[in-house]
Amino acid sequence: MRHLRTNFRRNVKDPDSELNFYKAGCAKDKDTYKALRAQISDAGNRYIERSLGANLHRWAQYKDGGWRYGMMTTNCSESFNGVLKGARALPIQALVARTLYKLVKYFYKRRTIRFKG
Repeated sequence: MRHLRTNFRRNVKDPDSELNFYKAGCAKDKDTYKALRAQISDAGNRYIERSLGANLHRWAQYKDGGWRYGMMTTNCSESFNGVLKGARALPIQALVARTLYKLVKYFYKRRTIRFKG
C-alpha cells in the first residue's frame, strides 16, 4: 500500500483523497471500503479504476479472501529479497547454501551483540 499510495499521490495530488485511498485499501470490510471510496475525489476514483480497478483483490484488504492476515506491507518479502541479492542466477543448491550461510551469519551477529551488552 505504501507504493500504491506514493503513485496515487504523484498522479492525483489530493492529500485528503490520498489518505482515504490508503484507508480504503486497508479496510477489512466492504461497508468501510465503500464509505472511504465515496470520500475520494472524482480524479482519485478515476485513477483507481484506470490503474487498479480490475485488481481489487490485489490491493484492497477486504477483497483478499483473508490471505494477508491483516498485513498490508511487504517488509518480510523485501528483507528476504535483500538476503538473496546477487544470488538469483545461482543453481538451486548454491542458492540454498548461500541463504543458509547468510542466515547463520545474521543470527551469529545478533547473538554476539546481545551477549556483549
